Amino acid sequence: MPPAKGGTFFGVLNMRGIDWEKEWAIARLKLPHNAQKINDERWERYWDNASGDYRRQTGINIGLCKDIIRYLMHDEKLRRGDTVLDIGCGPGTYTLLFAEVAKMVSGLDMSAEMLDRLRLNAEQKGVTNILAIRSKWADYIPDERYDLVFSAFCPGVNDPMALQKMEKCSRRSCCYVSIGDGKSPQPLYQLWEKLTGDHFSNEGYDVIYPLNVLLESNRNANVRYFTANIDVSMPSSKVVDNYITYFGMFMDIDDKKKRIINEFVSERSERDIYRIKSTRIIGIVSWNVL
Repeated sequence: MPPAKGGTFFGVLNMRGIDWEKEWAIARLKLPHNAQKINDERWERYWDNASGDYRRQTGINIGLCKDIIRYLMHDEKLRRGDTVLDIGCGPGTYTLLFAEVAKMVSGLDMSAEMLDRLRLNAEQKGVTNILAIRSKWADYIPDERYDLVFSAFCPGVNDPMALQKMEKCSRRSCCYVSIGDGKSPQPLYQLWEKLTGDHFSNEGYDVIYPLNVLLESNRNANVRYFTANIDVSMPSSKVVDNYITYFGMFMDIDDKKKRIINEFVSERSERDIYRIKSTRIIGIVSWNVL
């Protein structure tokens, strides 16, 4: 269970007798892309396809992103004139906000289309202190160390080795942003069950695991929880196409599976508009490197 919403917590949250690295490994197997075989080409193609309306698909609230930036500045994890590495930057949701404060922001992503969106967004806003870097996180070798190394909802930054690599890339601070309510049911995983009978969940993304792994490693990590109001509204046909592209990474989508996807979306649509309104808990784990 996460602490009270909006609270900041320091010190030991881990319960004795729990092997948090092991528990995190078990939780990660509940994520489809960890439990199922998937090749890099399909994974990259999926993110390229998602780049066009990524913010709309995810229901990202820019106001919340700005609140997170302000929190990091208040906690002095982010300071004016810093250099920042934004891992899995996508079209630049956080990268552009960091650029308002930082001296230089490097946005790292494996998707060429996402980075094209980042460059376009930066150009439209007249932002010049952003460097777009195309690379998988696992393959990335930095030319320098950054004042702040930041990751928000990046699937590739999701194990103890990734946390260690974040530290190796940082000269001062790290920040890991993910969900704080990993057992909450999600439409995607409900559809997984309808298509395959497999049971998956977001639990492997819950910040309780990296937080406690860091605490067990004697890091002075703290966590702050924010409430996120998600409101996604898209044409039903677009949602169907997105689901077909997503599940196509893992399996062949025959006519039966297309029918299941269409029925699933139709049941949750009104006047050919698919809408999801929900409240999620977002966890921000931050710490200074040793």
